Amino acid sequence: MSLSVTQRWRAEKTKSAVHGADTSDIEPSKGTSDEQAVLGMCTVCGEVCVQYADSEYITSVKLVCIAMVTNAKFTQGSPVVRGYKEKMMERSEVQQNDTLCSRRSRYLIMEFTGEGGFGKVARAVDLITSQDVALKILKKETPSEREIMMLDALRALDPVKKNVVHFFEKFQDQGHTCLVFEKLDMNLFTLLEQRQWEHLTLNEIRPIAHQLLTALDGLKSLGMVHADLKLDNIMLVNHLSEPFRVKLIDFGLSFMSSEDKLGKKVQPAGSRAPEVSLGLPLSEAIDMWGLGCILFYLYLARRPFAKHCQYRAMKGIVEMLGQPADHLLHAGRFTEGFFKKNHKEDGPVWRMKTPREYQRGTGIKPKKWMSPIKRLNELITLHPWIWRFAELEDRTAFVSLLKSLLHTDPEERITPARALTHPFLTMVHLLNQTDSLHVTDALDKMRVVGFDDSDGDLCTGGVAEEESSDEEAAAAPRPVDTDSAVQDGVGNGRHPIFYFFIFSVLYIFLTLQIKTELRVDDYDMRTQVRSCKEEEEEEVCLPERAQRQRHQDFSRFCRWTGRLRKAVDAFD
Repeated sequence: MSLSVTQRWRAEKTKSAVHGADTSDIEPSKGTSDEQAVLGMCTVCGEVCVQYADSEYITSVKLVCIAMVTNAKFTQGSPVVRGYKEKMMERSEVQQNDTLCSRRSRYLIMEFTGEGGFGKVARAVDLITSQDVALKILKKETPSEREIMMLDALRALDPVKKNVVHFFEKFQDQGHTCLVFEKLDMNLFTLLEQRQWEHLTLNEIRPIAHQLLTALDGLKSLGMVHADLKLDNIMLVNHLSEPFRVKLIDFGLSFMSSEDKLGKKVQPAGSRAPEVSLGLPLSEAIDMWGLGCILFYLYLARRPFAKHCQYRAMKGIVEMLGQPADHLLHAGRFTEGFFKKNHKEDGPVWRMKTPREYQRGTGIKPKKWMSPIKRLNELITLHPWIWRFAELEDRTAFVSLLKSLLHTDPEERITPARALTHPFLTMVHLLNQTDSLHVTDALDKMRVVGFDDSDGDLCTGGVAEEESSDEEAAAAPRPVDTDSAVQDGVGNGRHPIFYFFIFSVLYIFLTLQIKTELRVDDYDMRTQVRSCKEEEEEEVCLPERAQRQRHQDFSRFCRWTGRLRKAVDAFD
């Protein structure tokens, strides 16, 4: 079909309009209907398009953009849409700038943001509401019935209050199953990458833990197990406007707790609960284990257990948390793959297999893995000290929560409802530290979860009342007292000797710190490569020994400062 100069100009004008210019003055020609529109080759852009034949002029535009033209009407069963779908079915994959149609809307794919074994995730625009959405496009051979069933069950939860992703609709297009979700920001793994793998603080971890526990509590009320908790499946809603507000996504591997999943390998490697590896019955408790691994990861920016070796992962669990109870090992379907039974007079006793025994039984050589810590208590003194007693108490509460989440017995593992009342989340251990900057920052971070300290125990209101009463008392006439005048001038009634002790402690600790760092540097100069025994790993490499020595020195210092604080309080 050849077009005149005028027709080409009008076609060019129409094409520029549908690609972002004002389209309010563009309307289909009067008398034009779906039957008059046919597929053809666009003379302007050279791609498949829809052409409108009219007595006055002919215009041709790309079909992927025609839905953006004001007043342009297409129906699902029209010849244009049917012809377009037949043309698009020839493609094997959905591409950028394609338009996918459902019964309620049309979605223009702007860009692909992720890809996995299931398919692709794209950022799309709802052409009806002009709203950004996340479009999950599953592969044609990917079974989607289970995920759709889980998402339909998830509609019973409030996506805002329960911190789960908002699921809009599902539809079929071009042979693909498409799932439409709300558009979120980025996942926690990307956040750590942007921070150059700098760990999160406790005040940043606390609101994340609170929201995830709320989500898991909602799933438990439905009898649903997520079974795929990892940093990639925890999305920030809008990190700029609502810092650390998160939602749980990706229910493709979820299942109901009533289903028989005995012996099934679920959960990501490195975050797999011991009952999964041992082949025990599964419940919602595996999600609590996964949450514990996530919180550990956020605090250290390192995995707690090995990812690429099942043996090293189980060995890390035993070394850090202790061996699972005998009744769990007796009932496990895969226990003998990791443990060896020794028969004694009082009954069989299980022990962890050596790497050589594991290799002899499975034919797989265990990969090397260096655990970041040996015991969870090391997390209290692992990061540099900030000289705030409130943070020491907060770290202790955090480790207590981790121990409850990472209990090797699923029956003893803490539930979401109980975890929401844990001191680390309620911050009751900070009641007497309201003047600390750490507590002020903690309250500010918890606003995203609607934390309301209405009773005034932690908020500044209770402190303000005390300050006002102190001001009234100060305004009343009183005799001049030299000691009280000195105390009022120094730190809210602290005796000057308190600060003398503090500066002495600082000097002693800095001296220990410098000596320890020199010792570490000396170790680093003498050994460039970590050398540990492959078999039993009984010998500890020099850098790790130096780090452990530093932790011991620091632990002694913390105990000493605790005694000092008690002595000063008694002196006051």
